[in-house]
Amino acid sequence: MGQPHTLERLASTWAQHVRGALLWLSAASSALLLLVALQVARVGTPGFRALAWAIALAAIFALLARKLMQRRALDRRRMIHNVLRPVAPQTAATALRAINLVERVQIDASGISPELAQLHFDRVIARTDEQAVRAAASRRAGRYTVLAFTMLAAVGVILALGPVRVVEGAGVLLARHGRAPVTVFWLQNASASVRFPRYLHIEDHLVDVAGRINLPAGAELTVRGEQRYTGRNLLLTDGSQEIPFTTDVSGDKVARITLAADVTLSVAARFGEVLIHEPRTLDVVVVPDQSPRVVLEGAPRKVQMADLDQLDLNWRATDDHGLKQIDLVLRTGTREERRPLATLDGDVTDREGASKLTPSDKFLKRAFLPVTVTVEARDTNPDQQASWGKSETIVIVPPPIGDPEARRNALLLDVRSAFVLQLATLKEPQDPKAPPLKPKQQVAALRTAVNAVFEKADSSALPASVQSFITSQIEGLDQAAASNRKLEEKLRLVTLAIDAASRALATRDARKVSVRLGDVAEEVATGAHVGLESEQRARGMQRVDEGLSVLQASVAPLSQLGDLGKDLGEVLRSGTVRIARVRRNDDLFHTELAALHLAARLRRPTPSFSASSNKPHGGRGGESGGGGSSPQSESASQDDEKYEHLAEQLAELVAGHQDNLNEVERALQDALNQAKSDEANQEGKERAEALRRAVQNLPEPGQAQPGSDEATAALARERTGAMAQGIEGQDLQNAVDSARDALSAFEEALRRQNGSSYLQEQLQRGREEVKKQLAWAKAKLAEQQAQAAKEAAEGLKRAGAAEQELARKASELANGDPGEVSLPEAARERLREAQQLMEEAARRLAAGETKEAIELQQQAQRLLEASDDEPNDDQEDQSAQRSHQSGGDRGLALGGAVPGDAQARAEEFRRRVLEGLGKGREGPLAPAVKRYAEGLLQ
Repeated sequence: MGQPHTLERLASTWAQHVRGALLWLSAASSALLLLVALQVARVGTPGFRALAWAIALAAIFALLARKLMQRRALDRRRMIHNVLRPVAPQTAATALRAINLVERVQIDASGISPELAQLHFDRVIARTDEQAVRAAASRRAGRYTVLAFTMLAAVGVILALGPVRVVEGAGVLLARHGRAPVTVFWLQNASASVRFPRYLHIEDHLVDVAGRINLPAGAELTVRGEQRYTGRNLLLTDGSQEIPFTTDVSGDKVARITLAADVTLSVAARFGEVLIHEPRTLDVVVVPDQSPRVVLEGAPRKVQMADLDQLDLNWRATDDHGLKQIDLVLRTGTREERRPLATLDGDVTDREGASKLTPSDKFLKRAFLPVTVTVEARDTNPDQQASWGKSETIVIVPPPIGDPEARRNALLLDVRSAFVLQLATLKEPQDPKAPPLKPKQQVAALRTAVNAVFEKADSSALPASVQSFITSQIEGLDQAAASNRKLEEKLRLVTLAIDAASRALATRDARKVSVRLGDVAEEVATGAHVGLESEQRARGMQRVDEGLSVLQASVAPLSQLGDLGKDLGEVLRSGTVRIARVRRNDDLFHTELAALHLAARLRRPTPSFSASSNKPHGGRGGESGGGGSSPQSESASQDDEKYEHLAEQLAELVAGHQDNLNEVERALQDALNQAKSDEANQEGKERAEALRRAVQNLPEPGQAQPGSDEATAALARERTGAMAQGIEGQDLQNAVDSARDALSAFEEALRRQNGSSYLQEQLQRGREEVKKQLAWAKAKLAEQQAQAAKEAAEGLKRAGAAEQELARKASELANGDPGEVSLPEAARERLREAQQLMEEAARRLAAGETKEAIELQQQAQRLLEASDDEPNDDQEDQSAQRSHQSGGDRGLALGGAVPGDAQARAEEFRRRVLEGLGKGREGPLAPAVKRYAEGLLQ
């Protein structure tokens, strides 16, 4: 027999067979639990991450469980339970009672020997079959091993199916501040391309997806690639913004970002609140676009408007990529006005030009604070704030308000003095011994004296309309110079008329200046109100001081504008003293009140005291100091109103004739449109296609070197294309004009050809086709015009009658009563010539000769506009006068608003050129034609 069994020996036998299987089981269960934790963590939300940590702790506990089980196995009861119960349950129960007896005897023997109790326990254990224990342990180890390998198989399957999921789960589980500590390549075959802003004119190209690169602001970066792992939410991120990837038609993932500032870009996948980035990053340094550089000749400097006849503004604008717009910018106080100097297509990087400003400019005339003049250029960058370049400034300091009016009034008084002196000389010659001058010589001497006054007057001081009125009065003296008696009588009336005109003009100017000064006083009040706010106090005080200085400087000019000007000048002086006093005390509240009171008074430009306050201002006694008047003076004082009436009639004639000319052109055009047919349209398309085929082998425009033979041939092709477009659009007149240009281009190209026979052959082919189609276009156009004249006969007949009536009105204006106020002789001569052309045009319209009639009407219109060619400097003044007149003196309007104004005619010319160049051109060349017209008219 062998050594007797003990419990420890049996437990050791059991452990030898089971220990290895338990080790595998604990390792497999820990691995499986850890994988489950990582899969749960991939959700990325705080709740799921907490659950994943709990599972991971359970996996750690599974690794420690074996150590705990070994310690517990040293307990004899645990040994009995683990070793004997699986083999012999009855023996295990007896052994448990025996061990209880041993433990109880050790505490309290109670008559039982401890050695006897231990011997009983050992005999119970000895009855156990060791082979049975070994077999049971083997069976238990086998089950543990199967379970462990089953778990390991599950772990293997999970790892095989998605190893990257383990990495993702680990990264999410260990993430801090939303970023995982691991990296994964999410894209394969990744590439990056850049689309540059259009204004740079740079083609798109590829860049590296990792590294460092400099790109301009506004560039669009596109990252593209194949997604390596499906089901992931991929993003392109710079740390602050996230651009999701989308799937294009080819199945690739694409993300685009527009660059505005320096960024570090990377591809990442989002798992709840955690991002797992790729290891590669792209550092982008954004280079901002430089603003255009603008140089204004002579800037910076300061000029006085009183010394300014014309301010020439020569400028040059450059940009590294392209210019879009160039503006002349005028600023004064809170007002700003932008005037386009050039509108470009962005292909030009260097542009220079010139502009000018005169004291009669509306913005300058309305300014009472210094005006800053700059030239600003914008490039093609769409960022409005960063793309404007600004030149140095030229500051124009305006004269005191009322100074031009005061100088004009002084000049009119000089003219009146010349008339008075001539009248005195006529009555009492300065040298009695000298032979008396003839009436014609007297008038010539007066004209010389008046012209001397005109020569020292600039246009802003004495408008051309006033000069025309005075000239017409002198011409009236020429017609009345039959004898000294008649000349003296007429000269007296004319002198009274000049005196009435100067007084009326001074009164009107005083009212206008007073109203403008009221605006300045309100500006002072606004500045004081703004200054009451502590954060804007400095700005408000500055506005108060600027406006107050303007008011103080304007006291003297206003006081020189007649009796009303003296009265209002005293009001202004006392008001400025009051404002200055409270301003010195920093009392902005009462400064505002005083300024508002002064503004209200100045905007009511009436005398403070009136000899006949109940009379309307149209009465000559309406002003303080006004007296009675004789019937002769009343009649003479109406001469300026008669002249104004003539000017208004002339303006109406010019406008009416233009309307009639437009009506004739419109009627003819409508009839031409009706004369076009679908059959002709189809035929035109076929002929246009024939023209294009004839020149298709010639060089294309823009591809040849300028000045070369090929460039000349390309010009012929371009003009032939314009002809084809006109024929196709049934605009036969333009087609005929383009055909003539095309033939000239062909002749020039053939003359310069001395080499390629092929090119010469193509040029001859194109020329012959143009000649052929030109003959057809002329015949078709004549047919359409004849049909159109027939269709429009009734309307042309009415237009002819209207033209005849307009010719009659022109005759009345040209042949007025020599003894009455009339237009200047030069204007009357042009009216006579226009009358003859209008009568001939009326006859041609009645006869249906529309083309010749329109040409005659256009010539007549030019003569009418030349007759009425007077600068409209006083239009704004008249508006101000009408706004603040309350039945008062009409003043000296002298013509009012005239359509023949130089600026208005310039705008009309611009409109005609644009319409002419753009008519019938709706094809691919239309934008180029429009740009050409814009550049031509700048």
